[in-house]
Amino acid sequence: PSDEREIIINNFLRTGVEEGISFHVTTEANELQDLVKHPNFYLFLCNPKPKTEVPNLPNVYKLQSKTDLNNLGIALTKAHRSIDQSKINKRICVEILSDVLEEYGSNTTRKWISDLITNYGAKGFTMLAVIDPSMHSTEHANAVINLFVGEISIIQSDDPLDCKKSILVKKLRNQDYIKNPICLR
Repeated sequence: PSDEREIIINNFLRTGVEEGISFHVTTEANELQDLVKHPNFYLFLCNPKPKTEVPNLPNVYKLQSKTDLNNLGIALTKAHRSIDQSKINKRICVEILSDVLEEYGSNTTRKWISDLITNYGAKGFTMLAVIDPSMHSTEHANAVINLFVGEISIIQSDDPLDCKKSILVKKLRNQDYIKNPICLR
């Protein structure tokens, strides 16, 4: 995983915790040890043997697999019912999208993520989902990516005159955005 990706995810989740609620669906929680103790942060750890030990807390849901969508759905519903519904800023970061796509293929993954976007969007959540498009055929990756309102990529260049790593907003429906890559330093 890239450092830039981790920074984007951490900033997204930390801002959510400061201003409301953050849900994080992941297989590892390395950089989030301090957030786990925050009452506005909910961790859905989809890994029976994570590299970093995570304490047993009411806001931590430990799942046996990164592709057990039924139990993940139950845990998300349980957590949502427990949160302060008056919180306006709610965020969810889904880092298991590539694993689900690899396990279930594009049809099932597309239905699952579409339902997640619809259900949690209706509950006021902003979603950040992470996918590694290099793991999948273009058709399968696009079948999932096209469901989202926006698409942001971290791009690398070997050209010595270019910025080594940049962030590029590829789409952001109904919003103005910078169409050129922004150099990451």
